[in-house]
Amino acid sequence: MRPLALLPPLAWALLILGLCLLPGEELPEWDWADLLSLDKLVHAGLFAVLLVLGVRALRMHGSGLRLRSWPVALLTGACIAYGGALELMQGHLLAGRTADPFDALANAFGCVLGLVYLSRLDNRRTTLPSAG
Repeated sequence: MRPLALLPPLAWALLILGLCLLPGEELPEWDWADLLSLDKLVHAGLFAVLLVLGVRALRMHGSGLRLRSWPVALLTGACIAYGGALELMQGHLLAGRTADPFDALANAFGCVLGLVYLSRLDNRRTTLPSAG
C-alpha cells in the first residue's frame, strides 16, 4: 500500500480523536433539542467519512477491492471499535464528559452509511453506459 494513501483516513481519525477528547467546558453550548438532533448527525457523518476514506486508501492498493471483502469488513469493524473506544475514553478519562452509548451507535451507523454510499457509487459506475 502506498503510504500517502493512508494520510487522509489517518488525518481524519486524528481529527475525530481531537474533537471527541475536547474537555467538556470547551464544547459549545447547545439547547438540548438541538443537541439531540445535531450531535448524532455529526457523529454519523464523521464516521461515514472515515470509512469512505479508509476504503479509498485500501482501493489505492488493490483497485479491484470489493465492498464484500475481508479487508473492508475488517476496516468497518475497526472503525466501529474506534467509535466505541472513543466513547469509553470520554466517559472514563475526561472530566466533564460522559460515555454515551447512543453516540457509539451513531458512530456505527455512520460506518454503515459510508458502506451504503460506496455501494451506490459502485453500482452507479457499473451501470453507466460506456462512452465510445
